[in-house]
Amino acid sequence: MKTQKLMLVILTILISNVISFGQTKYATLESMIDRAIEVSPRIKQTEIQKEIAKTEIEIGTNLPDPVLTVGLANMPVNSFSFKQEPMTGKIIGLSQAFPFPGKLSATAEAKAIDTLLTEEKIENLKNAVASEVTSLYYEIYLTRKKIELTQKRKELLAKISNVVERKYTVGKASLQNLEQTKVEITKLDDAIISLRKLEEGLTSKLRVLLQLSNNEKIIISNSLPQEPTPINLEDAIKLAENSPVLRETNLGVKKYALLQEAKEYLNYPNFKVALQYSQRDYSQATGANWVDFFSVIFGVTIPLNYGGKNSSEIEKTKLLQKLYGEKYNSEYEKIKKQAAEFVAKLNSYAERAELLSSQLIPQTEKTLAASKADYENGKIDFANVMTAENQALKAETEFYEVQANYFKTLGQLKYLIGEFTRNNKIATE
Repeated sequence: MKTQKLMLVILTILISNVISFGQTKYATLESMIDRAIEVSPRIKQTEIQKEIAKTEIEIGTNLPDPVLTVGLANMPVNSFSFKQEPMTGKIIGLSQAFPFPGKLSATAEAKAIDTLLTEEKIENLKNAVASEVTSLYYEIYLTRKKIELTQKRKELLAKISNVVERKYTVGKASLQNLEQTKVEITKLDDAIISLRKLEEGLTSKLRVLLQLSNNEKIIISNSLPQEPTPINLEDAIKLAENSPVLRETNLGVKKYALLQEAKEYLNYPNFKVALQYSQRDYSQATGANWVDFFSVIFGVTIPLNYGGKNSSEIEKTKLLQKLYGEKYNSEYEKIKKQAAEFVAKLNSYAERAELLSSQLIPQTEKTLAASKADYENGKIDFANVMTAENQALKAETEFYEVQANYFKTLGQLKYLIGEFTRNNKIATE
């Protein structure tokens, strides 16, 4: 009995594994974005650069190593004896250089900005990856919707073909009408094949971004997270002020302001302190032991700024501050312009989606239903049915294209203002 229970448990586990094989836990757009950010080689590369920037802070921002000196002083060349002259001695010394107070900390602060700059680059890359995943996600969504619509149209044409065939047998429809429906069905089969190939290519690109194997499915929701709604431009521009691109540029201004403070210390002296001990031997001339010497030496560098080299470095940091300040203004104007373009598109898509869903699609569906009924009753020609069917399919296809374009454009706007990595939401009107 125990053996049977054990076998049942093992069988249940095996069946569960078989069922779960080929499935993926990345079944939502948000989880796909998180996955793509987690495995992105570009982001990992920049994170390493951030660690390198951290190590650079310690380079050149601490006291230099002390210098140990050993030597001989006042050695007589006629005998090279330590006992001939009283000034002859063996010397050991230790010297240490000291930059002007505040210079090292100012340099460290300027270098520390590089770490923050790299963090903003990482945030911008995360937004870029999220935008790329979003675009592919909705491209796949749209392609699958087109496949559904094409199959739906094929089924509809098959029904119309049956009606045509019945009317043809009683002499109320032409052979041309019958053949035309068959040709249209064949065209739809070809369109479905092309769309499936397109879906396969898009899915492969998404798998590469997510680093998934071919046996892991890409699960795309058959419904959208929300209806397309108009976007508030002022709110989008306000959020853009905190985008990674602008934060990075602003940090550039701050970096060269701190670097200017560090370079100002080139006009201040540095110091050096040396300790020296001189050991003297027994003197043969006097028969006495000479006393050892101890010396303290204090040195100061004199910043004469030959050729204006120091002032040139300071002036360079001032110019770089101005450069990044103008770059900030330029980037901000560019973002505002692009944001206005995206918001105009989004609001247009929202209006068109509302018009298509509330008016055009119901109208074309009614027209198609009436055309089919009138054709069966012999009131209209077959061409009218095909025209109504084409208009209905076109309206529904356009509706899904507008929806997909809305969310793809929304993804571009989120990337532009750095919204993917923040919890804030763009306000709607």
